[in-house]
Amino acid sequence: MKHKSYLFFIAALLIAVVALFVYMACTAQQTDGEYISFTASRLIGSDELEATIYEYDIKSEKISEVYRFPVSAMYSLGIFDKKSNCVYYSSERDNQTYERKYLGDQIYMHNLTTGDDAMLTDDLLAVNYIIPVNKIVFFLAATLENPNSLVVGRIDLATGDIRYWDEPATASSRVLSIDREKERLYVSLYDVEEENAFFSGESKTIPTHTIYSYDYNLSDKREILCKENMNIRAVYANNNILMYTIQDSLAPPGATYTLTQVVDLDSMNILFETDECFTQEGCLSSDVSGAYSFASSGSFSGISYFDFSTQQYVPVVQDQVNVTGNIANLQMMFANE
Repeated sequence: MKHKSYLFFIAALLIAVVALFVYMACTAQQTDGEYISFTASRLIGSDELEATIYEYDIKSEKISEVYRFPVSAMYSLGIFDKKSNCVYYSSERDNQTYERKYLGDQIYMHNLTTGDDAMLTDDLLAVNYIIPVNKIVFFLAATLENPNSLVVGRIDLATGDIRYWDEPATASSRVLSIDREKERLYVSLYDVEEENAFFSGESKTIPTHTIYSYDYNLSDKREILCKENMNIRAVYANNNILMYTIQDSLAPPGATYTLTQVVDLDSMNILFETDECFTQEGCLSSDVSGAYSFASSGSFSGISYFDFSTQQYVPVVQDQVNVTGNIANLQMMFANE
């Protein structure tokens, strides 16, 4: 009897050890492929703005310069996709100079292997997000047809086809987050006419903000949560875990109430909450133990990691005007995706 118990204990121990090694291998594989793509811009002349796309390797903590381009667009926006060895960035149509000519900002792709450039869109006005995922590029932008709203679109890189969400013309979102594990997009939807009425003083109520998710075809729309008289300022999603920040003001300096919650979307249980305010640009870590975003503390300003367990910020990339330049955007990427 004792012999059987001993064998059972050894077998259970071996199973636990194997499970631990499998977990460690999976975690290591994820970490090996994780990096943050960020764009920074700086003046190189009296009025010439140049943007540089960088890669921050999360495991080695090394920063590498990837690609430079002249800024003619409204925003210095670019992203590096290591898997395809391409960068995606915004620039004015047919304008690869430092001069802004108000021709409408488009999304370009530069192949780092071949050196080829391609304009992927032709109907945009300004671009706020560019997120490549495998053979699709998702974006958030104002269009020439609908300049007052920020709408979600997707580019099929295999065919060049562009598709937009099926929402009213007044629907808009300032945030866009991708859950790569579950293949879902998340936005914070509001009505631009309600917002205009608030800013003009016709209404005293902040527009209702609602977090919705869509599949990669921009269909299968699902309502996640709704906040009345509140601004949903940030939305980060990963593996069916959602983090969002709400405020009682459309401008962060005027906010008297801030709440950030991390929610398990399977159960809608709140996993973590804090009164820290997170920026629109940011993302959850792959293990969902914290979040990357822009933050300032003392002499540090730049990309920081907020650890949920310690509730402390850890500096990641310093915003250095004379070195990297002013950091404009960031996105978590996966080389092994």
